[in-house]
Amino acid sequence: KPHLRCTIVLRAISEKMALSVPRPDSLLRPLVVPSLTMLGPGPVACAPRVLAAFRHQMLPTFACNDSLVTIMADIRQGLQYVLQTTSPYTFAVSGAAHAAMECALVNTLEPGDVALITVHGLWGERASEIADRHDVVVKQLRKDLGQVFTLAELKQALEEHKPAVLFMTHGESTGGTLQPLEGVGELCHKYNCLLVVDTVATVGAVPFFMDKWEVDVPFTGAHKAIGGPVGVSPISFSSRAWKKIETRTSKVRSFYLDAKLLAQCWSALEPFKYHHTCLPTSTYGLREALAMIVEEGLEKVWERHRTNSDELWSGLEKCGLNMYVVNKDHRLPTISLICVPTGVNWRAVVDYIREKCANYRVSAIEYISIYCYSHLCI
Repeated sequence: KPHLRCTIVLRAISEKMALSVPRPDSLLRPLVVPSLTMLGPGPVACAPRVLAAFRHQMLPTFACNDSLVTIMADIRQGLQYVLQTTSPYTFAVSGAAHAAMECALVNTLEPGDVALITVHGLWGERASEIADRHDVVVKQLRKDLGQVFTLAELKQALEEHKPAVLFMTHGESTGGTLQPLEGVGELCHKYNCLLVVDTVATVGAVPFFMDKWEVDVPFTGAHKAIGGPVGVSPISFSSRAWKKIETRTSKVRSFYLDAKLLAQCWSALEPFKYHHTCLPTSTYGLREALAMIVEEGLEKVWERHRTNSDELWSGLEKCGLNMYVVNKDHRLPTISLICVPTGVNWRAVVDYIREKCANYRVSAIEYISIYCYSHLCI
């Protein structure tokens, strides 16, 4: 009979559409996010004003969307301020700071180019890995953790390797060092070399002058000293770097990280061209984090970080603890590394802090390291 045939068909369809994976009970419970004082390598705990920005509705990434275009223009001006540059090729990459690092390298280097990468911690190693994957000839200038490079050492390496790009880390978080940059850009340009600088642990907390120091491509992450969210990472290209991009003989190997396409998407380059859907909530958060820096004033922000770090170092030394980086001029104000006293089990100390001070987070590897992004934490 017709109704029996219909029942059989529906039963067969139901059996075919039966779920083999049940609903996860964990998602039937409310979201729980602990309130922590973040003293680790990042991200920082965002200010209430930044968190409040996330509540706004999503906006599409199109030229006709005046609201988002205005917000992105605000961000570009804020980034020019914190980077101290007039470069129009200033915007943000949708992704973590690793995406900005790869964007900097993949756009300024072509297969077969030589990249000279300074290594005195993790981030030079990471840059080397990225460059190598793009068939770049990687040459390393190495130093131990806690050490910085001199102009004489850089000059010798530039003469020897004749690189297209010199990569340096301004604030090496794994070594606690602040690399002096004055004179490095000028030196690079004498050897027809671009200067790419990792400023993830410094911009927004430590004096940085892109134009004055002749830095060609600085990049950073919004989620550290700037005090913004994870997932949107500022970058800027000098006119010298942009000329290199314009005269490439091969396509940029990454479509997603192609600087020319990203610049068009951010209206940093005309005409506007849709590239990808930007991250609206992260964009709002970055805008507000930059607004807080602008309102306080960059010089005062730098002074606050230096004052807080000086007080922290003084207090630690009064406790009989030694700083890992001896020379204060080379010590990174945002990240303080402490030598583990003889006979002390550093892992036990960190575990004790995490157990007894549940709302605090510190990090340690071979030495106890207090990561102090004092823009929000101190």
